Amino acid sequence: PLLVFMSCEIFGLPQKDALILASASEMIHAASLCHDDVLDDAKIRRDLPTLNVLRGNKQAILSGDFLFSLALKNLCQLRNIRTVESASQMIAALSQGEWTQEKCRQTRVYPEGIIEQIALAKTASLFSWAFQAPALCANATKEEEDLAQTVGRELGLAFQMVDDIIDYSSDSGKEPFIDLKRGVLNSVSWEYFRSEDLLKDYEAGKICPEEL
Repeated sequence: PLLVFMSCEIFGLPQKDALILASASEMIHAASLCHDDVLDDAKIRRDLPTLNVLRGNKQAILSGDFLFSLALKNLCQLRNIRTVESASQMIAALSQGEWTQEKCRQTRVYPEGIIEQIALAKTASLFSWAFQAPALCANATKEEEDLAQTVGRELGLAFQMVDDIIDYSSDSGKEPFIDLKRGVLNSVSWEYFRSEDLLKDYEAGKICPEEL
């Protein structure tokens, strides 16, 4: 939402439109977390029990679905089809990124560039939309739209890299080492395996991330 407000100020959108866009970005983010916590079997987020712990997986998934639909419904108030279309594409990207990550986890194959591809879909797509959506609503130039999208994307990638790092800290507000415990490589563990020439051993099942 902060990125949305920043971008709305840049492109001169009125506050009522900014509030619709900002709340939609937060609903979509919250919805993705509801689903992620079920998929990851996460128990803690922001130092509090996750929704799936408090209410069960079914209610967590339904809550995420409801938030996705509510966000798109509210965006329709802007009467700007490109904004709704871009939000739909971004929600699809979130799912595609999760799908790709799960495929890598199951096959244990992480080719060059796949970690960034997952981060672009799972994280940077939302950051990118938050910064670009106000440009779409303001009917900005194509150059301005592209620049806003790029700024959001790069911020999203940076955010994900930081999130990968703090996964190894007890101060993250989440369960520490949750990626490794699930057998998921992030940018930190992938770089470690690559630098130590251990990727082939990992793919062959000779290394168990959960034991690290």
